[in-house]
Amino acid sequence: MGAWESLGHYSAAIYGGLWAFDGWDNANVVASEIRNPGQALPRAIKAAMIVVLSSYELVNVAYYILLPWDTISSNDAVAVNAARSVFGDWAGIVVTILVALSCGGSITSNVFTIGRLAIAASQRAYLPAFLGKRGLPTVGQQPEDSATSTGSRFDAPIYANALALVITLVYIFLGNFRALLTFVGMAQWVFYVSTVLGLLILRRREPDLERPFKPTVILPITFVVVGTLMIARTAMFSPIQSGVLAGLLIIGALVSKVRSR
Repeated sequence: MGAWESLGHYSAAIYGGLWAFDGWDNANVVASEIRNPGQALPRAIKAAMIVVLSSYELVNVAYYILLPWDTISSNDAVAVNAARSVFGDWAGIVVTILVALSCGGSITSNVFTIGRLAIAASQRAYLPAFLGKRGLPTVGQQPEDSATSTGSRFDAPIYANALALVITLVYIFLGNFRALLTFVGMAQWVFYVSTVLGLLILRRREPDLERPFKPTVILPITFVVVGTLMIARTAMFSPIQSGVLAGLLIIGALVSKVRSR
């Protein structure tokens, strides 16, 4: 296996590792609901990343101490096997439940933020207006009563979350977990790199713009370079996922261009 081909395998695998740290961007979605987000967000993201990174490092060290490499590389339930090797079969059941609860917490945070993304998109006419409504309509309410709230006591973005549910089910039925992980990881990093690249452009075009949080320029540059290499190599290594992603991006660009006229 050549170095370039090996890099493709590593790039696809890195998405799985980075998935564990994903979610830091969700805090930005609810920035409008946070007091003093310019200070609160950087502090929260830094603290969370340090805690998560330290926790994952310690847990992975424990895996390598408790289990042989052959078991780790050939099994998707490493945490369960590690717990069983120390405490017995009952511990495997407990760890399985804890992992399920952890997944539930991750889903909850995503549901909380995805709904607000759909609301913002509907308010800008990128999505149908009804997706921006909150809650369920009450008896006798007229559709024009509110642009964003249905007047229900259950004031959650029901329609936006229903859209996310439908899209999620489509993803689940169309591909296996590893292919889906590569596709979603590549899609996320396309937008991550684009966003950070935009930050560099704004720094040059508008140097005097107020920036509550301004990291040293070497960090975003490194992020863009490494992220671009990962995306490029993974796109070549996973042509089906990259083709679908490219098609979706082209459709989105065409829609945006038509709407801007």
